[in-house]
Amino acid sequence: MLQSLENKLADIFQEIDEELRQDRASQLWKKYGKYLIVVALTIVLGVAGYRFWKKNEYEGRERASAQYEMATSRADSGKLDDAIEILSDPIMRNNIGYSVLSKIQQANFAKARGDYDAVLTTFKAIAEDEDNPLFIRDFSRFNYLSNQYQKTSRLEVPSQLDDLIDSGGPWSYLAREMKGLIALDAGDRSKASSIFQNLVDDANTPKAMRNRVAELLKTFP
Repeated sequence: MLQSLENKLADIFQEIDEELRQDRASQLWKKYGKYLIVVALTIVLGVAGYRFWKKNEYEGRERASAQYEMATSRADSGKLDDAIEILSDPIMRNNIGYSVLSKIQQANFAKARGDYDAVLTTFKAIAEDEDNPLFIRDFSRFNYLSNQYQKTSRLEVPSQLDDLIDSGGPWSYLAREMKGLIALDAGDRSKASSIFQNLVDDANTPKAMRNRVAELLKTFP
């Protein structure tokens, strides 16, 4: 039974990672609503005010886009170090949207090669940068906490999860689920069961998450 729970926990964290990396507009719309769509598309595509930028700004963004695509291609080929180096190019830092996006991808690539220290440093920096939109800061804060827990199996700052939960923002449900997983991992099945049941009963819980925790609840005595 213990091994089964450990396997489920590993599968759940992997599924959460995959959901966080999913940037297709249709998926975002279904799970987090119009606000998230607007913010995400603004960051990735630079919709707001794009046509009014000066020519040199436009060209700079085109170069950043090409760099980003090159980095993604290198990562897909397994050349993670090259991908991270490409995303570190100053041209990425000087473009609104791509600046944050490139840092998030750097963290993703660092995780793929097992460099959790780089992952934590990157997400912490994004979360603490008040120039970033609150949505991005909360996203990075959740990723920081999630990766910290996966690295150490300990989370000594649960109040930060509570902050995300209380905010009612798009990451509050993932924070609730993670809090349940931490309680379960700590052996507090009663607390974990209560959190998971509340997620199942909450009509606004994303369907994929509701299915995950419902399956997990079936393993409880």
